[in-house]
Formats: sequence, C-alpha cells, structure tokens
Amino acid sequence: MIKYWLKLLTLNENSILFRTYKLLRSDANNGNTYGVGNWASHIKKILEEHGYAYCWTYQDYRLINFNSIKQRIPDCYYMTWHNDINNSEKLKPYCSYKLSFKLEPYLEIIKEPKYRNELARLRTSSHDLKKRKRKTS
Repeated sequence: MIKYWLKLLTLNENSILFRTYKLLRSDANNGNTYGVGNWASHIKKILEEHGYAYCWTYQDYRLINFNSIKQRIPDCYYMTWHNDINNSEKLKPYCSYKLSFKLEPYLEIIKEPKYRNELARLRTSSHDLKKRKRKTS
C-alpha cells in the first residue's frame, strides 16, 4: 500500500487517478471515514502509527525513504509482540523458550496438520489439558 501511495505522489496533478487520490486525502484529513475509512485514511494511520506523520503532512515523495518505512513496520510489530507476550501471565512458560519471532522448525518438520496443531497449541498454552489444582486446607 505504501509503495502504491508513493507512486501516486509522482503522478501528474491533472491525472484522474491523482485527482481521485486528492479527494480521498481530503476526506482522510477531515476525518470523514464513512464508518470504515477510505484507502487514504489507512495510509495516514499506518504512517502516523509508525512515526512517519510528516510524510503524510508534506506529501513529498522525495522526502520519503520507502525502505525505512518498510523496515519500521515489522520492527514495531516485533516490539509489540515481545512486549505483549512478556507482560502476559498466561504466556510466562511460552516466553521461556520463545525468544525470537520466527518460524519454528517443528512447524515444517511435522507434516501431519493434526499433530502440528496440537504441538503448537501445547506450546502456546491453548490446549485442553486439565490443569493440576493444588488443594488448599
């Protein structure tokens, strides 16, 4: 989406595509989301959430480093993921062995989906195994 947006910024201002984009941009800037938001409002939100609000404000493709934005989006996701799992009481055991955000080898080694799903559920504590309760006196 971001790459396409950058391409739109380079178009001739008299083109129908660019004029349509200007209407969408105006709606996004005025908060006219029509319940679900338009395409431009999603671009604006992505840029603002990842520290690139100035790119939306100035709309100058020469000031925008696409590769920087492309890298920042997954970086922000990884930080949020790491923070969320480390602050969850339920996921404490998961945090002890899941140290990085990557595909685990067992997901490719185990070919039978039934077994792969059960192992993944066990690792994420979303299984149906009975929890052992301590008796209190």
